[in-house]
Amino acid sequence: MRLFLSVTAVGLIAASCSDDKAASDTTASPEPTLTSVTPAGPPVNPDTVVVELHTGSIVVSQTVFTAGTINFEATNVEEDPHVFAIARGDSYEALPQRSNGAIDVDALGDDLIAKTGLLIEGLGATKVLTVDLAPGTYVLFCNSGDDPEKGETSHASLGEVLVITVVG
Repeated sequence: MRLFLSVTAVGLIAASCSDDKAASDTTASPEPTLTSVTPAGPPVNPDTVVVELHTGSIVVSQTVFTAGTINFEATNVEEDPHVFAIARGDSYEALPQRSNGAIDVDALGDDLIAKTGLLIEGLGATKVLTVDLAPGTYVLFCNSGDDPEKGETSHASLGEVLVITVVG
């Protein structure tokens, strides 16, 4: 039996060291194929961008758009009243604010793109804002509770803001 194992082992070693070209071709890796990567291109703007306003958040289906006309359909999905607005800016923190964290729309000047009135559940809680946006960064926000004199807490200060990007 030992002789059989020794002969078998020598045979296996000899087979693995042979110069048989055919045997080595069966274990060779195939040549890699190169594929070209095509850029995805600019995002496609939907006919209507559905915007859901929640106390503390704004929900949209996408945050990158192509420059041009965009229809934002803002809907209040809660009992609390909401206001939907769009301003040119890099972030909520970079926009002028009142003492309660509301965005000071008067101080925005031309950077205020558009805003709705109050969206109150049961009283027309959906409004469409049609805007023409150039490439840049914009902040979507709810400015409900914008009067610090009344002791209101701004929805923007609670996180009801969202940054979007518009590309050329």
